[in-house]
Parts: sequence; C-alpha cells; structure tokens
Amino acid sequence: MNTRIEQAVNVMDKNTQRAENGKNLATKATITFGEIFDSLHATLTQIGLIANSAQEMSKSNADVTDAIEAIAAISEETTASTEEVTATTEEQNAAIQQVNALAENLSQIADNLNQSVAFFRL
Repeated sequence: MNTRIEQAVNVMDKNTQRAENGKNLATKATITFGEIFDSLHATLTQIGLIANSAQEMSKSNADVTDAIEAIAAISEETTASTEEVTATTEEQNAAIQQVNALAENLSQIADNLNQSVAFFRL
C-alpha cells in the first residue's frame, strides 16, 4: 500500500509540476499578449498621426492649387489688360499719325494761302 501511496504522490507531484509549468506558460503568454497589445496600440496611434498628416497635406495641396489657380486668373487678366493697353496705344499712335498728316496738310494749305495773299499784295 505504501507503494501505491508513493505512486499516487509521485503522480500528484508530476501533475502539480505540469500545472505549475502551465501556469508559468499562461503568465508568459499574458505578458506576451500585453506587449503585442501595447505594440498594436502604438502602431494604431502612429497610423492615426499619419492619417492626420495626410489630411493636412491634402488640405495644403488644395490651398496651393487654389493659389495657383488664382495666380493663373490674375495672369490672364494681366494679359488681357496688356492687350487692351497695346490696342489703345496702337489706336492713339494711328490717331497721332492722322493728326500729324492733317497738321502737315493744314501747313501746306496755310503756305498756299500765304502765297495766294502774297500774289494779291504785289
């Protein structure tokens, strides 16, 4: 009977040892899962920061695009104004040439008139 009791005690000791090993493995698994959770949490935080940065960059890109479009519109307006000024300058130049031609014509008429008056004074 002593032998059976000793065998029972040995079996119990082995099972206790196995239970202790299982407990230690469960504790290590808990610690490992905690570390995995912490890593996942840190990764999710970084993903959130990256997503926020991407949204800010997208908004900045939209602002830059709006600014470029505004500059393009101003450039088009400036080009149109320059073309109008050029056209007006050309019209004024033509008008000045006409006035100059008329002035020369008037000068010629005045000379002719002076010659005619001088003819009658003789």
